[in-house]
Amino acid sequence: MSFHQTYEFQAIDRPLTAAELAEVRRISSRATVTPTRFAVSYDWGDLKASPHDMLRRWYDVHLYRSSNGASFALKVPAGLLDAATLDDFACEEVLTGKSASEHRILTWTLEDDDGGGWIDDADVASEFDDLIGIRAALLRGDLRPLYVGWLAGVDQLDDDDLEPPVPPGLCAADDPSSALARFLGVDADLLAAAAEASPAVNKRREAERARAWVESLPTNEKDAAIASWLGYGGPEAQVALQQRHGLWLRASAQGGKAAERRTVGALRDRAEALCESRQKAEAERTARARIAHLEAVATRSGAMWTDLARLRENHSQSARRQVIALLEDLRDAAQHAGTGSAFDAKLAAFVAEIGPKRALYQELKAKKFIR
Repeated sequence: MSFHQTYEFQAIDRPLTAAELAEVRRISSRATVTPTRFAVSYDWGDLKASPHDMLRRWYDVHLYRSSNGASFALKVPAGLLDAATLDDFACEEVLTGKSASEHRILTWTLEDDDGGGWIDDADVASEFDDLIGIRAALLRGDLRPLYVGWLAGVDQLDDDDLEPPVPPGLCAADDPSSALARFLGVDADLLAAAAEASPAVNKRREAERARAWVESLPTNEKDAAIASWLGYGGPEAQVALQQRHGLWLRASAQGGKAAERRTVGALRDRAEALCESRQKAEAERTARARIAHLEAVATRSGAMWTDLARLRENHSQSARRQVIALLEDLRDAAQHAGTGSAFDAKLAAFVAEIGPKRALYQELKAKKFIR
């Protein structure tokens, strides 16, 4: 039995050297390999290397998709996230972290034993592009991807477990972790409930704080980072500056008043309430749209009966479907307007012209238009 698998890797901080490219190409002759990307899919067979080792040695982000699950992993500097922070957000079945001397690898896992998570390779590549921004968010000190990973594993937790600190800007339109929420299948109502405790992000104020922080840095650090952004030298200075800024952001946030943490049970209850409210609003919108449609049907009922007389002479299956659809609209519009007796009279005249052996007659009988 075939088993479809897709692997995507990308190097962000630096492109692979010629020697590294040669080593990577030996892993798979069928892969698409560039200095910054590795992509391959299999229906029979498997990748002849450890994805974790490939991420550790050469790449910064990795997406795996198969017929029964998926995972997204990224590599960040080891000092970016301390053990206590990861413990706050860790969820064994969804978000895990492994440390090395220089890096920490975070992995978000999606299990799908029914195979419903399979998507085309082109869609995998598009999904990968959407998820790549999560790494840059973490480097900036943005912990929303960690919270989303925790939220995806809420089903494993007890009602009295406490949520981790809710990062600012959860569910913001430009939130890169929204792609992660889609990837992990986080319930939209649960995410909305969680976001109610998320402080809004004031971009102007954040930009002013970032400017003040940059002005406080030693000149040599700023010069090295600018040279890196311009493409001179390695990316280490830029990454180190991002890491330092991210740590500063988190430290400054922790210095403020901590928000009260909700229980998992409270989150579930609020998500259920939001779901009920949303479904009620959707039902009301659907009802209003149906009423508007039926009122429009009433204004053109004469033309519709003319169409029905024409379709009655057509013996095709398509014509029969159209007849049923038109009659259902006319019946419902008559019931809404209180003119059911007039509809019944026209229906009786319409049916009188149809022989009982015709397929249309039998379908009208099955749909209760003929008793």
